[in-house]
Amino acid sequence: MTVTQVRNKTRADRLDASERSDAWTEYLTTVRSLSPKNYDEVEDWAWARLQARLHIIDRKREKEAVA
Repeated sequence: MTVTQVRNKTRADRLDASERSDAWTEYLTTVRSLSPKNYDEVEDWAWARLQARLHIIDRKREKEAVA
């Protein structure tokens, strides 16, 4: 692996970690502010959105690994 490839991988790892952190922050911010009644209504949606975002990050990373 060349120095450039290592740098690009490191940069991709940092971006991946940042995107994952943003997704989790959005989820936690959403559910922490809810009342117990609203929590039951919104948590499933928030969890599904988090899972979708993490799935997109994983797929994007897989495509980059293949390229």
